Amino acid sequence: MFDSFKGGATALLALTRLSVAKPLAVIAIFIAVAVAGLLSYASLPINLLPSVNIPVVTIITTYPGAGPSEVERLVTQVIEDSVASISNLDVMTSTSSEGASTIALIFTDKANPDLIATTVERQVNAVVQSLPAEAQRPSVTKIDLSALPVMQLAVVSDTLLGTDCPLSPTRRSRQSFRKSTASRKCR
Repeated sequence: MFDSFKGGATALLALTRLSVAKPLAVIAIFIAVAVAGLLSYASLPINLLPSVNIPVVTIITTYPGAGPSEVERLVTQVIEDSVASISNLDVMTSTSSEGASTIALIFTDKANPDLIATTVERQVNAVVQSLPAEAQRPSVTKIDLSALPVMQLAVVSDTLLGTDCPLSPTRRSRQSFRKSTASRKCR
């Protein structure tokens, strides 16, 4: 038990003797390690928004006028049964509410992020004929962080209503709205 402690103490003693006997060698080694660390740190890429692939696909189907139980029975279960057999599917969660069905599919890291949305869409298209005629076509969307807006702006006024603002897109056509934003401001 003390033999292993003595071996460690001997190595520590040898290091101490070296640093006392040859201080310039120890300083040179320290500087070399510090320079290597600084060069490594400088070469690391820094991204504000790094490219991240999240293997999540959502399926949203609207069924106007239907209650939650009807949506679950006629829409959600049909779509769930069709996509349940997709390979590398990790978790499937669904929500059936009044007039809408939302299904979230989370895939494993082994899934190809470029193909999962098309695979899910292919499976959903195979059962579209089984859905009620009143139900709208399911929307298959892959979550993509790079598609999120970088900035959202809001115009606030204490005196104007939302429709009174000269920049309001409800008052003007979209084209004239785009032209006027550069020269006008809503206070």
